[in-house]
Amino acid sequence: MENLTYIDRLHAFERQLHEDHIRQLEQNRAFGEQDGRRNLPAVSDETMPPDERNMLARYQSRVETVAGMVRQMLHDIKDRRWQSAVTEMDQWSEAWVAQQVRNALQVRDRLLEESLDIHFDNLKALENAPPFNRAKTDIEAAENRLQGISRHLGRYELHQKIRPFWAIAIAVIIGILEVPLNYKTFFVFRDSLLMTMIFSLSFVVVMPVIAHSAGRLFRQAGERPAYYLIACALSLGAVVLSHFASELRTDVLKDAPAASVPFFFTVNMLFFMAAAIASFLAHDPSIALSDAHRAVQQAQRRHARTLASFEEQIRAETDRYQQKKEGIQQTFSQAEAAAQNRLSVVQQSIHDATALYNQVLALGQRLEREQQAYCHAAILCRREENLKFRTNHAQPVAWRAPLPELALSLHLIPELKWPPVDVSKPPLNTRYAN
Repeated sequence: MENLTYIDRLHAFERQLHEDHIRQLEQNRAFGEQDGRRNLPAVSDETMPPDERNMLARYQSRVETVAGMVRQMLHDIKDRRWQSAVTEMDQWSEAWVAQQVRNALQVRDRLLEESLDIHFDNLKALENAPPFNRAKTDIEAAENRLQGISRHLGRYELHQKIRPFWAIAIAVIIGILEVPLNYKTFFVFRDSLLMTMIFSLSFVVVMPVIAHSAGRLFRQAGERPAYYLIACALSLGAVVLSHFASELRTDVLKDAPAASVPFFFTVNMLFFMAAAIASFLAHDPSIALSDAHRAVQQAQRRHARTLASFEEQIRAETDRYQQKKEGIQQTFSQAEAAAQNRLSVVQQSIHDATALYNQVLALGQRLEREQQAYCHAAILCRREENLKFRTNHAQPVAWRAPLPELALSLHLIPELKWPPVDVSKPPLNTRYAN
């Protein structure tokens, strides 16, 4: 854009000078006709007329204006663009590039260290938040308890053949299957519908609960032998209830054979044994280890929302840190590439400034020569009109002498060369060149 500014300014000034010259020619034709009709200057005059000398002075002034404008442009180009690039070119070396890369590397390491410190501070602030602290303390206490019990027992895993969910599911399914039969059985009491449902559901609930409890107590009786006695008592109670239900079912069902009591009793006991065995396989022999595992799971479920929120904030902070780190690395890569490519950039700047300098100088020199040509053309135009209207048709003696040349100065300024012989000593100080 700046190149266009210099060249456009000169072209605009050239158009202005050309318009002035056209007006000058028109005036000279009119003045030449007037002087010719009066036979002025005289044929015997040997000196240049004052009007022609004024015209020489006028065009000489234009030449000086062109020279002053071009000199200022050349000075700006040389000092602001060419000389600064040459100075940097003198300083450029492989060591300079290496130093620039080291500086960029130091900046990168410092920014990475600061970003890492900020990242750790943000993580520490998240970890020290009261909700997360409470959740972490609660879960750590449960896990520490579990670790202590595991070290004491010499194992961490629970000895469970099936999941507790399936043991409970089996007991519930058995109870549901017996609901219609138990309803029919307890209807024998001729009680209200509500009481019949209460008796039926009580039996349905009590039997699976007894079976589940008996299986668990048998499984964990190794730590507490009294559980054997309780499990046996529960099993005996289940036998009694099963026999009682079998008798009631046989009495209720019409035309039931005598073998119905053993059949119903056997079915009830099979259901009981299935639920008890499932409960036995779903529990661990150690009460303490089971409770510790359960406590850890409960603590994790209780604080699941807090932990999920904290993990989301951790991910967001980590992503922010990664983006920051990538941005720092990208900036370093750009600085490194700029330092390594600086030589070509500086050389291109020197060549561009040199080309612009020489272009402006050539255009200025052409403008000076144009003004000299315009000056001679204007004088000759006036003489031609003068001679055309002279009554004596004789040329003055002064016209025989060659027209004087204008004082041109831009041709004294040499073009810039790259590389110059001595960069520290420019070819010519364009500000004071004559």
